[in-house]
Amino acid sequence: MERKISITIENEAQFRAALESGRADLIYVDAAYMEPADFAGFVEAAHEKGVRCGLRLPHIWRAEAGRYFAARLEEIRSAGFDCWLFRNLEGALWFAEQGLLDGVSYSLDHGIYVTNKAAAEEIRELLPDGGEGLISMTCPLELNAAELKALITACSESGEKEAAKTSFELVIYGRVPMMISAQCLQKTARECRKGNETTLMLEDRKGALMPVKNSCRFCFNTIYNSVPVMLYDLTDDLSGTGAASWRYEFTTETPEEVRRILRGELLPAGGFTRGHFRKSVL
Repeated sequence: MERKISITIENEAQFRAALESGRADLIYVDAAYMEPADFAGFVEAAHEKGVRCGLRLPHIWRAEAGRYFAARLEEIRSAGFDCWLFRNLEGALWFAEQGLLDGVSYSLDHGIYVTNKAAAEEIRELLPDGGEGLISMTCPLELNAAELKALITACSESGEKEAAKTSFELVIYGRVPMMISAQCLQKTARECRKGNETTLMLEDRKGALMPVKNSCRFCFNTIYNSVPVMLYDLTDDLSGTGAASWRYEFTTETPEEVRRILRGELLPAGGFTRGHFRKSVL
């Protein structure tokens, strides 16, 4: 089975590199870092290459998120996005209230944990219209290959809830968020620079440097692991999980790094982790 490839990006240079790679079936631009005035241009550029374009919503949905999107509702509605990627249920419910789910499919990110079939069914019941329009859930980052296969197989089985069959997407490259924090590192260490996103480095007790990206728009920080998870060279193992789609997540990468990774080039030894793909958390 041919796997679909989706890519998430956080700046225009990454978007151009991902689009030019010819690897993407779907590219998500990030609402925390991209300007709504540019949304239509991203969608148009993707469609010209035969690539679908989606919008990834913020990790945390607070009152300011609702106000922000409400003020830019028409820009979002008219951009022509093919898909939404929600990182919390609040965002999905808010989009449903605004009619933004009408005719637009959506996916759920790995922060909305689905570790077994019962959890997948429960999540569907909590979604607008019982999950109508949901095209995929993202595999939890904590499961190993065998656990992923068991999850995807169970959720693909036919039965009484035929309509609740779930397609899964597996992240095969990207830095894992270690913490999503409303306590701003930039503000604590220096000063608030509202509207001027920065990437700081946090050093742990072993000297590893963890990137910290500020999302001033929604006032939260994301602290990432010091090295990215890299699985894209484990093609046979990935295929064995049964995931219908594979995703690359780019955060701090330069355009050239994006190109190299999408070409399948390996990062330097010691510069990546396999995450939990080969080891259980239990």
